[in-house]
Amino acid sequence: MIARVWWWLVVGRCAGVVHIVHVVVDDVGWGNVGFHGNSEVETPTLDGLARSGLELERLYAHKFCSPSRCALQTGFAPIHVNVENVDPSVRNPSDPEGGYQGIPVSMVGIGEKLREKGYRTHAVGKWDVGMATNKHHPRHRGFESWLGYWHHSNDYWSYEEGSCGSTSMRDLWEYNATHDGPAVREGYEDEVLRAEAVRLVQMHDPREPLFLLWAPHLTHAPLEVPREVERLFLSIDDVERRRMAAMVSLLDTEIGTLVAALQPSLWKDTLLVVHSDNGGEIIFAGSCGGSNWPLRGGKFSNFEGGIRVVGLVNGGALGRRGKFDGLVGVWDWYATYCAIAGADPGNATRDSTNLWPVLRMGGDAPRTELVIGDSSALGYNAQGQTLVGGLLWRNGTALYKLLLGAANKRYLIDQDVRAGPLFPNRSALAPQLYFRRCGRTAETGCLFDVIRDETEDNNIAPQRPDIFYAMLRRASEFRLYSPNRGDEDPMACARARAYGNYWGPWINLI
Repeated sequence: MIARVWWWLVVGRCAGVVHIVHVVVDDVGWGNVGFHGNSEVETPTLDGLARSGLELERLYAHKFCSPSRCALQTGFAPIHVNVENVDPSVRNPSDPEGGYQGIPVSMVGIGEKLREKGYRTHAVGKWDVGMATNKHHPRHRGFESWLGYWHHSNDYWSYEEGSCGSTSMRDLWEYNATHDGPAVREGYEDEVLRAEAVRLVQMHDPREPLFLLWAPHLTHAPLEVPREVERLFLSIDDVERRRMAAMVSLLDTEIGTLVAALQPSLWKDTLLVVHSDNGGEIIFAGSCGGSNWPLRGGKFSNFEGGIRVVGLVNGGALGRRGKFDGLVGVWDWYATYCAIAGADPGNATRDSTNLWPVLRMGGDAPRTELVIGDSSALGYNAQGQTLVGGLLWRNGTALYKLLLGAANKRYLIDQDVRAGPLFPNRSALAPQLYFRRCGRTAETGCLFDVIRDETEDNNIAPQRPDIFYAMLRRASEFRLYSPNRGDEDPMACARARAYGNYWGPWINLI
């Protein structure tokens, strides 16, 4: 009780209205933006927002999509909410709480917290935090409206998703005060989504606080982009890099359009946050064009290229500018937004750190450690698999990173490749086949100081066994086990077919 009272005394409610616009871009790698030195892409909007705002140098996410998004919406580190990227059609009937894809049904989302405090709450774009029941619906997560898709990805033009075999299901849903069902839209998906985000901003009454969660499809596979945009990058011979550059450029333009819509009446009171959900994808030759240069690895890996993500903050409500090298997890936005709204974050404070004083007034980062989650994105977790993939620990001028390979994978971590400034460059067509062993002794373990060695070239575990074993003990305190999410339930596809080949909630519909 004393701790709760102290929270209210410290954060109170922010004076005046603060609009929160949170943009989660998809699979944009560390090296896929101009302000990180990539001359091949054109990102004038993002570059300008980074220069005039606050560039987040040490923002970390999970190594792939759904866990990062679940952590963002709940304030819990992935190991406490979700570490799996399973299909939304899975089900474990013996576990009505967590036996589905995404956020367990009883957890409280940030949309609910902000709506309770008078925010108008809207979501646009990728959901990927649960679909099976109406309790996973954005309506039950506190959002007044949503236009978007349920799955990890879909086709940019047809909105179809192919997990039901020979029958492709259309995956685009619209929910608002007058409609809750398949969306009747057409056109390139991200242009449809951007138009909805802009419409919501333009229609909003500036006297009421706004929370807009916009999750563009760009730049997740498939690499599909309007021809007129791709033509601007014909000088790039490699088709993957060319399409990725075009997609990043289009994403940059769309973010610029949203910022322009905010300018007339909302911008001066807005906190804008933009970040990626994970690193750029590099493992599937022919279907990705991600770049995490100069970092090692990429999406699906716990090397820096997979979990250290592009991030920035801007807007009139931001007090601090420049570069911020404090340690931040994407789940810290939960406590931060609760502080802005004067909401009680509840037990999410065990994982989520309030950054609002830092963003508003400056100062040092309050976080000194961050647990790294682990699981396989390419299959289902066996119940009982260890979820801790490592630990980050800030100690003075060092940021130590402990990496832990899974015992059932012989302690191997894949994507032990360091990207060049251009990827794909055909020097390593299968980065997932390059491994490093990260065991449980100082002789076999993996420890880096990623401040002095951001490319993870110099393993200092043998030289610093004291730090290695201290961090190993601390990591063991986080050991948890994954709930059994179940297997793909044929009912999901059967219900989708019954709806006219549309995806949507499919269990206990009344």
